[in-house]
Formats: sequence, structure tokens, C-alpha cells
Amino acid sequence: MDSVCQFFSDALERLLFKYMPTELEKHIGSGATTAMIFRIVKEATKNSAGDLMVDLMNIKDIKDALLACYLPYQKIGKPFEYEIVSENPLTVRVKKCPHYDFTEKKPLACTACGAIKAGIIERLTGKKVRLELENGRKLGAPDAEVIIKRTAHMPSGDEYCEFVIQQ
Repeated sequence: MDSVCQFFSDALERLLFKYMPTELEKHIGSGATTAMIFRIVKEATKNSAGDLMVDLMNIKDIKDALLACYLPYQKIGKPFEYEIVSENPLTVRVKKCPHYDFTEKKPLACTACGAIKAGIIERLTGKKVRLELENGRKLGAPDAEVIIKRTAHMPSGDEYCEFVIQQ
């Protein structure tokens, strides 16, 4: 069973963080790729995978949702290290990311991880979510009630990734 889980987690990781961003970017450019990945992955997470992820990973709140993109990979032995910097506003700093082998060379691939966070939060709260990147780019609902601000980003040269929740 462990090898089956390993296979599917590796396949999903390669799809989300390597093949999908690389192939989309060839055809539609980086801006449109970022927007498409966010929309597709957020909707898929919210509408189909959301309940399963919530149940399997015992996600109860927004803090748990922020870690959902990483925890399955940590469970199969990939590096993941984080700290809660603040509870108000909720600020999570990721120091070791299991996806960094892919995203180091393709920073826009991190959009998939942000989209998973947004999809689960929308599923849990019923509120619209927007992801705001450190470069000022905004993805998601303009009238969002929950904002995930990525204020630092390892693939862009920072020492860690940081996410701040605004409600």
C-alpha cells in the first residue's frame, strides 16, 4: 500500500508542479498559465477533492488548510518544515517545502499549492478566497472574504515562503 501511495503522490506532484505549468506556459504564456492553474486546481480541490482531503487529513480550520498542500508529502518522507509566526493575523512560514525540487526552476508552479489552500478554505468556510502573490498579482475573487497573502517565496529568492491570512 505504501508504494501505491508513493506512486500516486509522486505522479500528482509531477502533474501539478512540473508538467502542467511547463506545458501550459509553452502555449499560453506565464500570466495565463498562473491564472489557469489557480482556477482549475482551486475548483477541483473545492468541488471534488476537498471533502476527501478534509476527512483524510482531519482539516478543521484555516490553519490546517494552509498545511494541506504539504502534509501528504511529509507523510511519505519528503522534507517539510514550518512554523506558525503569528495567530492574529494567522501567519505561516514554510522553511522546507516538499515541492521545491520542482518549483525552484519553475516558480509559477507554486500557484497550484496556493490554489489547494484556497479551495479547501472555500470548502470549509463557504467564503470566497483570493491569493495575493508577493509581486502584487491577485488570483481569485475580487470580492473575496478571505485573502491569502504570500509575502515571501523561496523560488523567488527568499529564505522561506510565508502566508498571511486576512479575513
